[in-house]
Amino acid sequence: MKIRRLHLNDFGVFRNETLEDIDSSLVVVAGPNRAGKSTFMTVLRYLGYGFPRKGRGLPFCVRQYEVEADVEANDGMLFNIRLQGHSKPVVSPVNHDREMTAEQLFGELDAFAYRQLFTISLDELRRLPEGVDKREQDNLQVILLGGGWSDALHLEKIRQQLDKEATDIGGKYGKIDVKQFKPYGQKLEEALAARDEANSQLETYYEKVAELQKLSGEVIPGFEEELEKLKGQLNRLALLTEYLEQYDRMVVLKQELEQPATAEMLHNPPAVTIDRVKSVQKEYETAVKDYQELEREFAGRTGGLKDDLKDGLLAAGDVLDAFAAKLSGWKVTLENLRLQKARHDSEGKELTRDLQRLNAEWKEGFAALAAVRVDKVSESRLQQYVEDYQETLQKYRQADRELAQTAGELRHKEQELAKQTRPDDGLQKRSLLLFAGSLLVLLAGVIVDLPAAIVAGILALMGTVVYFVTKNSRETEVRNVYHSLTGELQNLKTKHQTLQAAVSRLREEMTEQERMLDEIRQQLNLPVATPYRQLLDFYYKISELKKRYDRWVDSGRQLEEQETAYRQVLAEAAALLQQLGLYHPESGDILVHAEKLFLAVEQALDYLQLARRLHEAERRKQDVEREIGKILARHRLDSGEPEDPALAADMLQRVMERLENYEQLKDRYDRYQNLYRALMTALDTTAGRRLFRAYKPETAAENWIIEAFGSLRETFASKKEVEKEYAAVEREMAELDRLLEEARAKKTTLENEVAELRSEKRIKQALQKMEEARKELEPLAEDYAVKRLAQLMVSQLQERLLQSTEGSLLHAASETFSRITGGEYRHVLPPEDLGSIDFSVQTGGSRQKLGVEALSRATKEQLFLAVRLSRIKEIDPPLPVVFDDSFVNFDPKHVAQVVEAVKKLSETHQVFVLTCHPQLLEAMQAGGISPQFWGLDRGRFHGPYADAAHVLPLLSV
Repeated sequence: MKIRRLHLNDFGVFRNETLEDIDSSLVVVAGPNRAGKSTFMTVLRYLGYGFPRKGRGLPFCVRQYEVEADVEANDGMLFNIRLQGHSKPVVSPVNHDREMTAEQLFGELDAFAYRQLFTISLDELRRLPEGVDKREQDNLQVILLGGGWSDALHLEKIRQQLDKEATDIGGKYGKIDVKQFKPYGQKLEEALAARDEANSQLETYYEKVAELQKLSGEVIPGFEEELEKLKGQLNRLALLTEYLEQYDRMVVLKQELEQPATAEMLHNPPAVTIDRVKSVQKEYETAVKDYQELEREFAGRTGGLKDDLKDGLLAAGDVLDAFAAKLSGWKVTLENLRLQKARHDSEGKELTRDLQRLNAEWKEGFAALAAVRVDKVSESRLQQYVEDYQETLQKYRQADRELAQTAGELRHKEQELAKQTRPDDGLQKRSLLLFAGSLLVLLAGVIVDLPAAIVAGILALMGTVVYFVTKNSRETEVRNVYHSLTGELQNLKTKHQTLQAAVSRLREEMTEQERMLDEIRQQLNLPVATPYRQLLDFYYKISELKKRYDRWVDSGRQLEEQETAYRQVLAEAAALLQQLGLYHPESGDILVHAEKLFLAVEQALDYLQLARRLHEAERRKQDVEREIGKILARHRLDSGEPEDPALAADMLQRVMERLENYEQLKDRYDRYQNLYRALMTALDTTAGRRLFRAYKPETAAENWIIEAFGSLRETFASKKEVEKEYAAVEREMAELDRLLEEARAKKTTLENEVAELRSEKRIKQALQKMEEARKELEPLAEDYAVKRLAQLMVSQLQERLLQSTEGSLLHAASETFSRITGGEYRHVLPPEDLGSIDFSVQTGGSRQKLGVEALSRATKEQLFLAVRLSRIKEIDPPLPVVFDDSFVNFDPKHVAQVVEAVKKLSETHQVFVLTCHPQLLEAMQAGGISPQFWGLDRGRFHGPYADAAHVLPLLSV
């Protein structure tokens, strides 16, 4: 089972605190001292069992304890556990219909076992935790060591009980002169002594026996028989003396009651009593008075209203009662409707103002807003359109600026090129002609005058070369500049054409985008001058305003529906009150004059109560009149119901006179019956029937005992004669009783003498006494032997059970203890005394046993922690485990080993670790553990966190 959510509404320092999405493996709750950690553990400790009324350590509450948790069962189903006050947990399924109890969720584990095993504070890591008394010590031992040890403890108790019972019978060794054997041993010794003594006297034995037989068989029985007869006669006379006068009075009353007129009246008793007639008369007077007073009050209160108002009110009583139940609700509803109407009107005005602020040109008001088709405009599409348009507009403006700049540069280059000297294209041709002329001059000179020709030719050639070089150098510079300007101009023209194309294309895109935005602007019913960049802002405002408008319209429609329904309700009430003449409607909306209607309803309800009281008084009066009519009819005075109160009183008085006569007769009859029953009670018994059997008539009825008593009564003239006879019988009985006592005394003497003379009988008695003592001793000896044998068998069975279960009981605890102590201790051994929890341990390097008291405090706590961890793993289903600063006495090395054990436990169980020590969190991080962290400070939870850094500031260093 795992706890997934926990809500602490009222428990100790916690008020309305909730932990959601609790991790199913390892949860660390960190907080300083007095933050509420121990209180939190108390909640988990009693979650499945309820808070005990006298539990130790329970914190305070403001009103009553209230805790709620969602838990996940082993099959993954969610259940809600709710605790209120000290009641038992209430379990409810979450999002399914499967039913489970808290006991089933907690695997039928009792509260004591869960508290000792699964909620572990420093107190649980002691040999005997605080609060566990001696009576619970065996239970704790069974919890820590498991079911096998429970059987061993049970066998030990049986062995001890058998030993005690056997010792109580015959001591330790079963000697005959001890304990319960002792009286029977003494009896045997006395029987042996009696047997040896009884062997001597026999001469007068038979004479005494004969005399004793005659006395016992004839004399004493004769005296007893005669005495019994006299005793019966005396008892009859005693009864006659005691009841003679009652019998005589009964006879006189019987004779009076047997008169014909008397018998007739008794045979037909009246149907009513005097008290009932008097009560009816008083009821009638009261009913008439109440009716008349209420009739006057109703007439006075209702004034000049129509006469059938009472009947109308009574007929409409149920409806008016319903009005009474609803009247306060009607008033509240009217107030709410008026408040809603005012609020609706205020919202409408505010909408109008916001609409005008949004677009002052919407003169038609809400009609313009209704015409806005926000639903046809996609927010994302509009945003994209505006962004695209803004981007295109920016590109267009950039391209247009670059185009204008390029055009200026182009004009500048054209002007610069126009001013530039064009290159001389005939320079080379002229240079060739000069060179050719120089050669011709040289050739001609060779022909004419060789030296002069050579000189002239050389000079001509040199002049041509100088001219060409000089001219060509200047021309190259001109050409380079010209060609450079021409190239730049051409580049500018190309760029200009490209930019012209880009501007044209962007202008076309902008035109298309403006067209789409214009369509959206038309759908939003916005002015043409609305800038495109404001469309999105307008869209948001219009959308919000339209939503508000739609809500306002819906609320108005709902308000109208409520008002219509409410008008119908009030109209029905008004119609009924108008029909009764208690309400006169005014023109206009009934809601405006509703208070007048409410006053009319209250007045009608007041009249209704008075009408009902009048109707009830009239009904009571009629009921009494019918009762009077029945009484008179039964006494044959009148067959109808009297309408005149005076006449009814006179007739009732005549009835009472008849009833008084009957009551007197009935009193005599009752006295006769009482006397008769008293005599029957005194005489009609088993003893009485035996006494008067001799006087029983031959034709006896069932109550013949009264007749027999009368027969005895007739034999005496008066009570004095009876008393005289009684005294004579008493004297005769006394004499006979004296003779009987003498005979009995003589019989006793003879019996003693015969007993003394009967030696054989004494021997037999001694032997019989010996046999009785032997028989009485035999079952006791068998019981002693059986208990000793059973004790031996139980001891052997217990020894075999411990040998077979010892390894399985503490094997897991030994492994856990060895890991926690780093192998320093290897084995945990069970206590040698089955009645204690004093474990012993063996160190890793020796076979020496060490008791718990020989260990250090920290090692003791590690031992009891290991035992509990091993038992926790054996219990199915796995339940949540809580550690409340259980490791504070461990050094860092052992803390790391315990953290590893807790990590392994969290693989199968949900584990809660409550701590105020940052060293423990550091040990978890060092061990590679990533629990869920919660911070706790003064009853408030923070989290959950995946990193300990969030909770470390809460802890004391």
